[in-house]
Amino acid sequence: MAEIVACGKSGLYDFLSFSGIPVVGAEEIDHILASATDTVVLVTDGISCSTELISDLEEKYGTKFVPVVLDPKQGVDVSSARRFVERALGVKLDR
Repeated sequence: MAEIVACGKSGLYDFLSFSGIPVVGAEEIDHILASATDTVVLVTDGISCSTELISDLEEKYGTKFVPVVLDPKQGVDVSSARRFVERALGVKLDR
């Protein structure tokens, strides 16, 4: 079972936090990956966690790290983003 973490600042990340998914700072992600025993799925907006950092983590951790980047420029509302995250992760988020 994969560990799911999120990195971002908006209503979606508040929702993910209320659903039991930890919302962490970008500086914490490397430590989480280093200590994880399973795959870590990161849900982020590409701003709070830069694309450069994501690329570096993908290179360093390979298949142990799965980023799900939501594009904030598309103005996705919380419910649409929630459905996207559920489909991408294959999980149902509780309200």
